[in-house]
Amino acid sequence: MKDLWQICYLSESTRYIDQAEIENLLAKARKFNQANQISGMLLYTSGHFLQVLEGSLNTLDLLYEKICLDERHHEILKILEAPIERRYFEDWDMAYHGIEEFDLNIRDDIENFMVTQNKDTILHTPEQVRTLIDRISAAMPADQ
Repeated sequence: MKDLWQICYLSESTRYIDQAEIENLLAKARKFNQANQISGMLLYTSGHFLQVLEGSLNTLDLLYEKICLDERHHEILKILEAPIERRYFEDWDMAYHGIEEFDLNIRDDIENFMVTQNKDTILHTPEQVRTLIDRISAAMPADQ
């Protein structure tokens, strides 16, 4: 695929989201993503989301617009939008793991990254975002 892009965003939940709601969200996202050749992953912890999406730029832009209208979260901040040579989450229509499923050596880094971002000031450079995505991709628990 020539037109392969990756976006990454952070957001805060507007209310408590339980595991059943996460599972419902994932089922819908996986169905949509499979039909639209989108891959990616979602992390959720302490009321914060981090999502990576991969696919064609046009499809990702339309999806991101839809995501921004979702009332389950706010303070949405796109922290990366860049072309990529390969999919980092190619085996997943939408991978999901709780942060507690990661090894301790990356868990704290992910959580700190997710909760320290401020919508008014981007604290992480694109290189730092890319490094974190690389680390998450390599550390994803194998059962997803």
